[in-house]
Amino acid sequence: MERIGNFARRCQTTIKTLRFYDKSGLLSPDYIDTFTGYRYYGPEKTAEMQKITGLKEIGFTLDEIRRYNAADERGRSEIIRDKRLSLAEMAEEAARRLKMLDEYGQNLSKGEKKMDMDLNAPFENDERAIGRWEFIATVENREEFKPENEYENKSVYEELYFLPGGEKYWGFGWTKGFLIITFDGGMVVPYELREAGGQTFMFLEIPGFGGVSVLGQADNKRYTKSSITKKR
Repeated sequence: MERIGNFARRCQTTIKTLRFYDKSGLLSPDYIDTFTGYRYYGPEKTAEMQKITGLKEIGFTLDEIRRYNAADERGRSEIIRDKRLSLAEMAEEAARRLKMLDEYGQNLSKGEKKMDMDLNAPFENDERAIGRWEFIATVENREEFKPENEYENKSVYEELYFLPGGEKYWGFGWTKGFLIITFDGGMVVPYELREAGGQTFMFLEIPGFGGVSVLGQADNKRYTKSSITKKR
């Protein structure tokens, strides 16, 4: 067996990462010296570490890797199938954003300040986005956000509604992958949805807001413009 430092260097990771994996039950050392506290890893742990690294490169979260490790063969096949569907959906959204980026570039080269064609783009549904969203944080980047932390809501808005059919209200509308803002000249802002801790979060980089706005999905109800107007 080898000490944690040597094991970390050989696996091209850090001691801090290995300690975190141990604490989270993802990869534990074979032996911990009760006197010195040194962690020791046997040869078989190399394969386990390589599997974790490989799954992370594919796009698995640590929670997904933990579930994968605990599952039987059938369960692992289902996890891989679900991940493939998720990655395919992400690839589709990335292709849509690349198309949008190309259109922005074309319009900028023409000196246009906004994209009417995008503000009035045909609606495409995304059932996951429908419902009420609460602003819960503003962070520097997406990776900085941790669901378990408490944040001060720095947004001028408290909530957003994504109405069925992309129905517009209060100057907001949407289509799959994008929030449409119709006031102040109008803009189209890409959104990203992520699952963490059993909750769905939305990430938005709205020009003028600073940083990345993080919203938590309060519910998935199919509100209408008239139903939310009555609240005010």
